[in-house]
Amino acid sequence: MTPAKPFGKTASVKKPTCMAFSPDGKILACGSQDGTITLLDAGTFDVRGRSGTAHKRVDMRHQDAVHAILGRGAITSLAWDPSGCMIVTGGTDSTVRRWNASTLAPMPPALTGHANSVRAVCFDAAGFDIFGASEDGSIRRWKTWTGKPTEFGLEPSINETPLYAMALEGNILAAGGEAGALDIWDLRSGEYIGTGSDLFIQSRIVKIIIAGKTLLAQTDQHSVLAVPTTDPRSQVKFWKHASSMCPSPDHRHLVLEESGNRKIDETGDLAHDMDVTLLKEGKSFPWPAQPIAYSPDGTMFVRVESDSALQRYEGNRVNNPIPLTPRTVPSPSQFDF
Repeated sequence: MTPAKPFGKTASVKKPTCMAFSPDGKILACGSQDGTITLLDAGTFDVRGRSGTAHKRVDMRHQDAVHAILGRGAITSLAWDPSGCMIVTGGTDSTVRRWNASTLAPMPPALTGHANSVRAVCFDAAGFDIFGASEDGSIRRWKTWTGKPTEFGLEPSINETPLYAMALEGNILAAGGEAGALDIWDLRSGEYIGTGSDLFIQSRIVKIIIAGKTLLAQTDQHSVLAVPTTDPRSQVKFWKHASSMCPSPDHRHLVLEESGNRKIDETGDLAHDMDVTLLKEGKSFPWPAQPIAYSPDGTMFVRVESDSALQRYEGNRVNNPIPLTPRTVPSPSQFDF
């Protein structure tokens, strides 16, 4: 385990909750507690643009402490479509919103159907569909450009269990939430691959990332779990006292944030292990998972340092960037089916 190396100036974004790099790695999009999106130039770390608000302000008096801190109409999650033309956000107002990535103008209508906060959003690999996972226990699906709802088509064993995390890579979809709920599906075949629900019985899964054939899940009890996506029961690796995590895009490197002054405890084995870089714990953050985002070329990663500051760190490919394949910009007609 090696310490992280910060570089360059910090960027100021008011109360960020989530962030993600554009597919070409040139822009970092940050969602905030006030329901706005800020775009940062990844090279200069200067602000490129800020959106207005689209997520509605709702009465949060009956929600949990995290919602009370986040406030009404907060953005909880954010994702880019594969072409870089669109950004989607999930919010505490139970909706998913689409934004023009160039102008940051909202693209109506809102994607509805959830009955509680949307905690995770993502696109499928081709960019045809948008997925949302909610605290109401459901995963919903909409057509990207028309916004028309479509059947999710899979029945999770965690049905009606509040969901706080979701990830999709290739044809593998995973979702997790309350009481350690963790399920994995193959979208292409419709097959239910398996569950790791009893691995974190007393914990809430708050973040999931799929890194190749490895699924990484983070809990609100400062632990990170790694299992194979093909068989989540065959091998298990834990990192205890890790308050946040993010793998590199080449799946060879894992960033872990230490929880307090406790040394990270690593147990178990995987067929494909990752080199680990350590981050000292940042300032207090109201969200269960401190936001960390890795650039697509692997040259840097960014962490939210406090309630208003973002810092860049050297990635594992800082001297050998991953070549990025230009993507064809799709036309809306490709998605209307």
